[in-house]
Amino acid sequence: MCGINGIVDFNGRDSEDLPLKITTMQQAIKHRGPDDSEVVAFEKAAFGMNRLAIVAPDVRSTVQSTRDYIRFAVFNGEIVNHIDLRRGLKNAPGVDLGDSAVILPLYEELGEKYVEMLAGMFAIAIYNRLNNTLQLWRDPLGIKPLYYSHSNGRVVFSSEAKAVYAVSDQTQEVDFPSIDDCLKYRFHPGRATVFPSIQRVLPGETITFRDDKEAPRQYWALRPNDKASVSKETERGADEFRRLLVRVVQENTQADVKGGFFVSGGLDSSLITAMGLQTDSSYRQPLSLRFTPNAVEDEPYAEMLEKHLGTRFEWVDVSDDTARKTLEEATPFMDEPLENPIHIGTYLLAKRAQEMNIKSVLTGDGADEFFIGYSRHKPWFEEGANPTVEYPPRLWTLSPQEADRLYTDEAKSQIRPMVGYSGEPIEPFLNVDQALQFERFDRLTEYHCNRLDRMTMARGVEARVPFLDRRIVDFALGIPHEGIVGTSGKQFLQAVAKPFLPSEILYRSKVHFPSLADQWTSGEGAVWASEILLDSNAQTRRWLKSDALEQYIQEHDSKKWGHGRVIWALVTLELWLQSLSSRRGGKQ
Repeated sequence: MCGINGIVDFNGRDSEDLPLKITTMQQAIKHRGPDDSEVVAFEKAAFGMNRLAIVAPDVRSTVQSTRDYIRFAVFNGEIVNHIDLRRGLKNAPGVDLGDSAVILPLYEELGEKYVEMLAGMFAIAIYNRLNNTLQLWRDPLGIKPLYYSHSNGRVVFSSEAKAVYAVSDQTQEVDFPSIDDCLKYRFHPGRATVFPSIQRVLPGETITFRDDKEAPRQYWALRPNDKASVSKETERGADEFRRLLVRVVQENTQADVKGGFFVSGGLDSSLITAMGLQTDSSYRQPLSLRFTPNAVEDEPYAEMLEKHLGTRFEWVDVSDDTARKTLEEATPFMDEPLENPIHIGTYLLAKRAQEMNIKSVLTGDGADEFFIGYSRHKPWFEEGANPTVEYPPRLWTLSPQEADRLYTDEAKSQIRPMVGYSGEPIEPFLNVDQALQFERFDRLTEYHCNRLDRMTMARGVEARVPFLDRRIVDFALGIPHEGIVGTSGKQFLQAVAKPFLPSEILYRSKVHFPSLADQWTSGEGAVWASEILLDSNAQTRRWLKSDALEQYIQEHDSKKWGHGRVIWALVTLELWLQSLSSRRGGKQ
């Protein structure tokens, strides 16, 4: 797990500035790799890597190269099947090296098909020094981020957009329609980012840059669930899937450092924790959240799991004041103004893990997308429901009506429909396959995976997600929707988890992980929000009407209306905009 950076100057006109720029980028994301750092520079290219040492921590494993020094690679992520891959390589690296050591030998033997052999999560850059060719690769589910800018004969790439931003030759203006997506839909999807000149490598995509030409290619594409009869689920069976998940969890607990689990008391994270604790590994410590002064629904189930597993949990307390202070502390680590209040819990869990010298954790993220576990999915499967009407509002933080009330005329004039990676408008949602494609490709990647990556790596902690292993996803997609949902809503996964968890957790109703944004922005929180948003120097004033915003906060604090989620999103945006000024030159 690391942070990677690179610059390739195809024209070679400004190559003398490459070492300085790559060092600036390294500084911008040093939090991702506190254990080791390396920069290499050539005539037309420079690369850097900050390493968080999880596998073979005593071995220096940063920028990789072939023995003839023609190809070089930088890598962020974990190749969880690297031990098996070594056994099949003709030119296998030493067994004492980290997982990144298999990438170039595998590439030399298989060419671009090497990526099909990798299990886990990754962002990879491979550079051919001989023909000045760069290839970028992102894992199939977009667990690990990879950003790039391509202009004026130069490609700049990094694990985080802030590093690209830090060395941009021109001031990066923020694109308000993308900000509108973040406010309304909680994230901005597709290849573009909130910075028009900075783009994302898409999940399951590779991009080749040669002679200043850019050639993207999807090496893996998400498909809809099979439409076969429900009997296919019976034939494949929960037993087969359970064996696969146990294997994937075992692979994900391979590490040479202390590991743990982020667990909420829900089915998904509880199952991963229960399976992980049965492995012979260093992953022994579950961590969970406790909200004060009022407990939330997850906590009794997490306490129940603690007793069931016979393993002491590390409890992290979250008060209202702690949540507000944590937002201010964590916002500079966001590449885009993601309002998700779950950021707070993830960041605080990672902070406690770092204090306990836990460098890697497993989570249950991704299960709800592929095993159809969110309450907003229900209209697609309930008789008499009207999902094309009921589903979209369940995605919103800021409704179109609220935007009309709060936005200035300048902001309203810039609004455009939200588009996905294909460049086509995402709405309207006409069927369940379209909705799940959006959730599994765009929303999962740039909302949930983004949050998990930034908030854990901000504290130098790696988060592994077994449910997003490509083998797990391929199995899940082979089951028709009806076989997954069943009569209980998550019937298939419940059958898988039955040998590991008590019935109270297996069959509990799915609830939203608590955001508590209403509580966090009331009372003292309303004063806090007002001071940030209504300040005469607030950068959001060009987009938000001050009088309408002031009334909005007053309505919320008086409990006339619950506007907490929107207020939290707007505070996040303002704090994020303020943090941009410190990002030039790589400052964090």
